[in-house]
Amino acid sequence: MDDQACCASLDASAINCHTCDIVPPADWAQVPDSVVRTLNARKIVRTVPKGTVLFHEGDSVTTLFRLLSGVVLLRKGDHDGNSVVTRMVTPNATLGFRAFAARDGHSVSAHCATECLVCCIPADTAEMAFASNRALERAFAVHVAQELAYAEDAVLAQMRLSVSERLLLLLGQMAECFGTRQPDGTLLVQMPILRSDIAAMAGIARETFSRVIRKIEADGLLTFHGSKVHIPDADAFARTIKAIRSGAHT
Repeated sequence: MDDQACCASLDASAINCHTCDIVPPADWAQVPDSVVRTLNARKIVRTVPKGTVLFHEGDSVTTLFRLLSGVVLLRKGDHDGNSVVTRMVTPNATLGFRAFAARDGHSVSAHCATECLVCCIPADTAEMAFASNRALERAFAVHVAQELAYAEDAVLAQMRLSVSERLLLLLGQMAECFGTRQPDGTLLVQMPILRSDIAAMAGIARETFSRVIRKIEADGLLTFHGSKVHIPDADAFARTIKAIRSGAHT
């Protein structure tokens, strides 16, 4: 688990539509050169500071985002007016396409938990590109459908796990993205969200969350210190996470 493993640097100058793996080369071949030139000219690849909100829940869709590096947290307001993290988005995901296709506002807010590199495609440019190139629109739709299917499979897999295992898997994700390996072999994780958010993402009641954390700490896998998590044996923790993931998908 290397420091900022989810935030690998990329050469923005080398990023263009033909190098984007959302659309298969065969589908790009069907798109007129003029459309590709317009997409490449109007897209903006930019570095976004940590804490930036890409869009708010309810906003109209003005831009499609392709996350190239970094981590984005999706938040949604609950019936009590609280903002709850529903998903942690890692590189290669597309943000905004579902709302764009449905001609609807964003159903969540997108907050950058780290510095992010994003490819921003203006919605009107995407509309122009898709209007006469159904293969291109279909490729985007298939990409998003695959993301959803992966998320659904992950949810189904987690249903077979114990509460403790579900929480450890989530903490494992956090460790991979926000963990810093210390000289003594331990791992220090700066958590980007509150404990209540962690419990909500793991589908655990707050009272249960506290009890499970105490058990995990008693087992010696990790300890919470405010907003930080200390993992005394990073390699042993990684083996535990790998074993849980293997069991979840068998």
